[in-house]
Formats: sequence, C-alpha cells, structure tokens
Amino acid sequence: MVHIQKHPMFERHGNDLISIVDVSFAVACLGGEIEVPTIYGKKAKMKIPAGTENGQIFRLKGNGMPYLGSYGKGDQLVKINIKVPKKLSPRQKELLKEFARIEGETVDSDREFYYLIKRAAFSQPLFYIFCNNILGCFRHFNKFKCIIDDLFFCNSP
Repeated sequence: MVHIQKHPMFERHGNDLISIVDVSFAVACLGGEIEVPTIYGKKAKMKIPAGTENGQIFRLKGNGMPYLGSYGKGDQLVKINIKVPKKLSPRQKELLKEFARIEGETVDSDREFYYLIKRAAFSQPLFYIFCNNILGCFRHFNKFKCIIDDLFFCNSP
C-alpha cells in the first residue's frame, strides 16, 4: 500500500491543484499583479482584477499534475485569501474612516464617540439640552440628534 503525504501548499483534486494565496486588502480592492508559487518550484504571475472578493478562485491553465497515459496537465486553482490588517497607522485609520463615511457606514470609532457623549451627558446634565438645542436647529444633523436621543433614553450601557 502506498501513502501519499500531503503537500503544505497544494491540495490535489484529480489532476488539478488548489492553492490558497494571501492578497492585501489594497490589491483586492484596486487590482494588481501577484506572484503565485507553482508545484514546479517557479512562480507564475497572475493578475488580480479590481474588486476581487475573499474566496474567489482563479485558474492557472496547465500548472497542475500531468495526466497519466496522456498528454497535458491539469490546472492550478488559486483561491484568494484577503489579508485584513491587524494594526493600522493613524493615517490608514483616517483614510478607512473616510471611506466608511463615503459608503454611509458606521465604524466602531464612531460608536466610541457616541459613548463618550453619553458619559459626558450623565456627568453634566445640561449637556443633553445643549446638544438637543444646537443640533435641532440644523436639519442635516437630524440623524445625529436621533442617535443622541437613543443614547440618552435607552436603558443599555
């Protein structure tokens, strides 16, 4: 009986090979070119289109295992794993917050701001009246005013 040891980078499915390649967040969003290791010890260049999603699979024709008793090779299937940065510089955080604002999303740092407002309001009772009067004057702050109302009148911490 013959046992085949698993390869640390490739998984075999018939004559095709599957590999998982890490791609940066920026390259996944904007597109670019990466180098992908092959089973033959070389690196193949592969274009990543803008808007590539996590788990998306690309095919490198002819980079798989040879067909037995026949000509040709299988393909290498490259599964994309988008690396999300764990630590960001202040400038990177600023740019991502701006991106989130443009997309209309609320990020955790915005929530932290609302909790600070809530904490300040309980230490200074007139703070809510001030926010309510000032923000109520401007129609485009109506959403913010509703968030302040929720913070002051909700029972959860």
